[in-house]
Amino acid sequence: MAGTTDRFTETTRRRDDSPGFLGRVGQSTAAMFASPFVLLLACWLLFMNEGWAIKTHQTLNEVRDTAVHISAHHVLDDNSGKLIHATHKLSVDAPVLDPVFQISREAISLTRTVEMFQWAEHKESHDRKLSNGEIETTTTYSYKKEWSSSVHDSQSFRHPTGHMNPSDKNYQDDTTKAAVVNFGGFELSERLVGAISGSRAVSISKAMLPADMADASVSGNRIQISSGWSDSSVGEDHFSSIVKHVESFDGEDQIVYEVASTGERYSSKAKAEAALAREHKQDTATKIGDLRISFHENPLRTVSVLAQQSDSTLVPWHSSIPGYTYGIVHDGTKSVDEMVSSEQDANNMWCWIKRIFGLVLCYLAYSMMTGLLYTLVDWVPLVRNLVSIGLALMNGVLAFTTTLVVVSIGWIFYRPCLLYTSPSPRDS
Repeated sequence: MAGTTDRFTETTRRRDDSPGFLGRVGQSTAAMFASPFVLLLACWLLFMNEGWAIKTHQTLNEVRDTAVHISAHHVLDDNSGKLIHATHKLSVDAPVLDPVFQISREAISLTRTVEMFQWAEHKESHDRKLSNGEIETTTTYSYKKEWSSSVHDSQSFRHPTGHMNPSDKNYQDDTTKAAVVNFGGFELSERLVGAISGSRAVSISKAMLPADMADASVSGNRIQISSGWSDSSVGEDHFSSIVKHVESFDGEDQIVYEVASTGERYSSKAKAEAALAREHKQDTATKIGDLRISFHENPLRTVSVLAQQSDSTLVPWHSSIPGYTYGIVHDGTKSVDEMVSSEQDANNMWCWIKRIFGLVLCYLAYSMMTGLLYTLVDWVPLVRNLVSIGLALMNGVLAFTTTLVVVSIGWIFYRPCLLYTSPSPRDS
C-alpha cells in the first residue's frame, strides 16, 4: 500500500557559473593529456580479455575430457582427487531456523526481508536559462508513504516536519544458512554451495510464529507488525486539520483547502474533508513505522555437479592452467556436455561484453584527444556543428580500428594454447 503524495516547490536563481572559453580550453587540454592512459587501459583490457577467454575455453575443454561420471549415492575412495560428474537431490543435516521468528525450513538458506512503512523524499530539478544570463532552478520535493527495506533518514529531508520516520527498524534483514549441504553421499564445499542460487517465497501461517507475536497479522508470505511509533515533530491536531490558504493562480486570488497530514490541496472544503477521511481510514490499517516481514528460501532440489572429489567432500577442480579452477553446479539433470556447453556460451558472452566495453573506452580516449579542437571552434555555431560531426566519425573509426587490431593481436598471441587441447576449438 502506498500513501498519498505531499509536494513542495522551490525556485532559486543563480549566475551562470559555466567555465568561460579559457576555462574550457584548460579542461580540454587536461583531458588530452589524460587520454593516452585511457587508451592504454582499453588496449590492455582488450588484449588480456582474449587470453582470459581462450584460457577459460581451454579449461572447459579439459573439464569435458577429464570428467568421470559417477553415482552420488556412495563415496568411492578410488575417485579421490578426480574430477567427477553426478546428478542428485540436495539435502541438509538439519533445517535452517530463523532465530527470531522461529520459521524453520528444509533449505539451503532462509532469508528474512524486513520492510518499513515510511516517508520517502523524491527530488526533481529543472533548470531554465533567463534572458539576463541567470539560471532559474525549479526544485520539487515530493513525499510519499511507501514500503522500503532501507530506512530513509528523515532528518536529511528538505521538509522534515510532518514527514518523520523512525531511526531504525525493530527487526533487521538476516540470512540463515545450512551448516552442511549434502549431495548424496558427498558434502558440498562452501564455494560450491555459494554457486547454487535460487529464491522461493515461503508461505507463513500465524501458528508458525512464537507466542510473543500474537498481535502480528499474517497474510500469504508476509508478517505485518504495528510499531506504535508516532511523529513527535508535529502535534496530534496537525494530522486532523484542514488549513485554509489564499493563493494566486494566473494573477487571481483563490481559496485553497490543504489537508495538513498529506499536503494535498483542494478548491473546496468538502473535497478536503473527504481526502482527510480517506487518509484516516488508511492510517487505521497501516501507519508510519509499521513493519512487513517476508521470508524466501533457497530450496533443496536436484542438481548436477562437476567438481573434484576430496575424500567425501566435493571441491573446485584445479585445471592444468595455473589460476583456473572449476566447480560447476547446474539445476536439473544435465550431462557433462550440456554443462560445459552452457559455460562456453557464458564465456563467449562475457568475452564480447568486454570487447564492446574496450571499444567504448577507445572511443572515449580518442574523444578526449580531439576535444581541444572542438573547444577552439565552439564559439562559431556552423563550424562547431560540422567539426562535431567530423570528429565523432573520425573517433568512431579510430576506436573501431584500434579495437580490431588489438583483439586480432591478442587472438593470434593466445590462440596456439588451444592446439594442445582441441584440434578444432570454438572461436571466442
